Amino acid sequence: MTLLEIRNLKVYYYTRRGVVKAVDDVSISLDRGEMVGLVGESGSGKSTLGLSIIRVLPHQAKVVSGSIVFEGIDLLKLSEKEMRKIRGKEISMVFQDPLTSLDPLQKIGDQLIETVLEHERNLSRKEACEIAKKTLQDVGIPSERMDNYPHQLSGGQRQRVMIALATILKPKLIIADEPTTALDVIVQDRIMDLLASLKKELKVTVLLITHDLALAAEKSDKIAVMYAGHLYEYGASKDIVSKPLHPYTQGLIDSIPDVFVKKEIREIKGHPPDLVNPPKGCRFHPRCPLRMDVCSVKEPPIVNVDGRLVRCWLYAQ
Repeated sequence: MTLLEIRNLKVYYYTRRGVVKAVDDVSISLDRGEMVGLVGESGSGKSTLGLSIIRVLPHQAKVVSGSIVFEGIDLLKLSEKEMRKIRGKEISMVFQDPLTSLDPLQKIGDQLIETVLEHERNLSRKEACEIAKKTLQDVGIPSERMDNYPHQLSGGQRQRVMIALATILKPKLIIADEPTTALDVIVQDRIMDLLASLKKELKVTVLLITHDLALAAEKSDKIAVMYAGHLYEYGASKDIVSKPLHPYTQGLIDSIPDVFVKKEIREIKGHPPDLVNPPKGCRFHPRCPLRMDVCSVKEPPIVNVDGRLVRCWLYAQ
């Protein structure tokens, strides 16, 4: 059953250089209880899409058109007061840098307790404290660390606190924006296992935003590939990894080293386009090894290929 449905979403940044089309006509749906990996290079629009869902975009960004429907309600039509009731309780977000996201002057226990009391006004502080202790223990942090400040924790522990904050109200959707950035591989694996176990135990839907396709392929049920503000491929992880359809997805997979298989690692030549003035036609065509004449003239439509969505002229003709 569908939990979140984004349709024809356009989010632009209005800057001195011009209008940056960060998310440009993106449609995607997330089912209940699944993990979807949203992958792509830096600047592809992944984080902007995540911020749009909970409506915490920077002041220069604007949702130009489209809809974000959560459990039958278009979030873009809600007032800020109505949105505050959903943000944190129904939909939560784990941000990239926990050190800047956590209040450095407040103990982590107090931050957890205040999050509970903000949404559950009928609870006492003592009851909220017990919930905070249990939530910390659930993410592998002893309740004694309630009195610690963020700077007294390691990077992995701070990220676990962010996940505790995101799950303490048992939301239906968690948006995890690069949750393993700057962590060593062992801690990365633990954080991802934690997210996977929370998905299984709490039946939550997870949108995993990452530039690491290998990580998304290992942990996600589905993968959505973004490039230059467009969604280029979306389908089951196993299908995308075993048989990528879009040349950009193929390039991402070819650039991933594999310690178990001897393979040639190939880079995607060129650079992502300037989204103030993106190339005409398919935005990937200047870097695409399979480009055709039509690719530089007309933007390709999204087509369904055996249950997978692909934006490419190779399949649209």
